[in-house]
Amino acid sequence: MLPPRAEPRQAVGPSPRSTSTPPLVSVVMTTYRDEPGRLRRAIDSILAQTLTDLECIVVFEPNDDNYRVLASTVTDPRVVLVHSTQGRGKPACFNAGLEVARGRYIARMDSDDFAYPERLARQVAFLETNPDISVVGSAARLLDERDRVVGVRQFPSSHEGILRSMIVMVPMFHPSVVWDRDRVGRDLRYDVRVQTEDLELWMRLIREGHRFANLPEVLFDYRQPPNYSRPRGAWRGVLFVRLRHWRIGFKYPPILAGIPVFCGLSVMPQAIIDRIIGRNRISDRLRWIR
Repeated sequence: MLPPRAEPRQAVGPSPRSTSTPPLVSVVMTTYRDEPGRLRRAIDSILAQTLTDLECIVVFEPNDDNYRVLASTVTDPRVVLVHSTQGRGKPACFNAGLEVARGRYIARMDSDDFAYPERLARQVAFLETNPDISVVGSAARLLDERDRVVGVRQFPSSHEGILRSMIVMVPMFHPSVVWDRDRVGRDLRYDVRVQTEDLELWMRLIREGHRFANLPEVLFDYRQPPNYSRPRGAWRGVLFVRLRHWRIGFKYPPILAGIPVFCGLSVMPQAIIDRIIGRNRISDRLRWIR
């Protein structure tokens, strides 16, 4: 397998920093044949951040025409395009972005979402003033496929509240997180062997003693699928990760208590799963949607 190819673009106007100086924040975004307008909107929302000392790393799967389009039109030197030569899946693409990231802080972003201008400034400021926290997320406004607002998803703010909620959910919005590499380590990577790569990463960090937080503010727009549904295979993936890290449950019982819940979801008929986790009052309450 050939290594990914990173291509920083040339500047149109003045840059807030020299491209040879490591940025404060590296935003890692993966994409595969997204609608070009939405992809460009997501990138532009990062470039428009009030915190300008950043780089936006966009990792493309093979056979994605958007790579050639962006390579010929994006001119901001803070944008780094990484073109994977072989299809490797989302966790491996995340890791490809982490390999070239130079910032102290790593921020996640989905390719069809929209970050509010203060997002990175707020999260970095929080981490800098809370040295006991390694990972911080935020709330998000939920949009449907027509960009209509359908709700707000807001998770527990404190580390203790996040752990209590892990009995039935993953209380960190993956595309919202920012972590401090000086605290978690520069070599932190996703496990490419699992589907629920975010949960596995959080479990690993919890096991190592890292603490989490969520800002209550809505800092980005998240476009959710038209019909929220997860196949049984996805729940089996969640169960597998929880079983792998079951020893954490001795220190944090909600993590252990959640195993029977996901064991049940992994064997239920799909029709029943869809009724349980679809958009309904109980499901929205469990997923902290208001």
